[in-house]
Amino acid sequence: MPDIFEYLRYTANLIAGSRFGNQIILKGGSVLLSKLIECGREDLFRLTRDLDIHCDKKEVWMDFYTNIESVLNINDRGYIYKITKRRSQEKGLDTSDSLTFLLNDNGKAIQFKMDMNIKSNNIITVDYSPILNLTTYDTYTMLSDKITAVSSRKIFRRIKDLYDITVLAAIQSYSYLNIMEHLNTKHPDAALTNMLTPENFSDLEHAYQMPTSHTLGT
Repeated sequence: MPDIFEYLRYTANLIAGSRFGNQIILKGGSVLLSKLIECGREDLFRLTRDLDIHCDKKEVWMDFYTNIESVLNINDRGYIYKITKRRSQEKGLDTSDSLTFLLNDNGKAIQFKMDMNIKSNNIITVDYSPILNLTTYDTYTMLSDKITAVSSRKIFRRIKDLYDITVLAAIQSYSYLNIMEHLNTKHPDAALTNMLTPENFSDLEHAYQMPTSHTLGT
């Protein structure tokens, strides 16, 4: 599976230069990779194939998916971006959505996704990424999401979530009190469970059904 982070980084930079640059916040794997570049830990890279977006208003997202093709197709590399699928066309728009893109790099086809969640900006803390040129989740918000993902029976977890916790723990130190504050603010209703016990292994089986290289890259 090819590493497409450079395409994702360039795409993020195009968004940053548009009117959407101050209306969305990035999170997820691409943000984690940008933080690894900043601290010189590229040795911890994993594959990612999407840009994950936090948006606080449905109207902003509707404006985004309506106009983002035009925004991205004004670029200096000759890339042609096309949305091939929007999940909300089939399932309706609630608090999440996904856009599948086909990027034509002078004859080379690259597929990637933009996944979006609508949530209040008041429940997160943020950084600015000089790599992506956009506002992003900070490490505490990212860590609280990952802890919730691997500790909940309700969330579809993947082995990459456990890997990301390990990586986040490796690149800086954390205050336990600040971790708990972020968990209580962003995930107040989460029932956290230690899933790494024999009686809970059946709930984790799906995370190990695909090869590691594929699972870490989605």
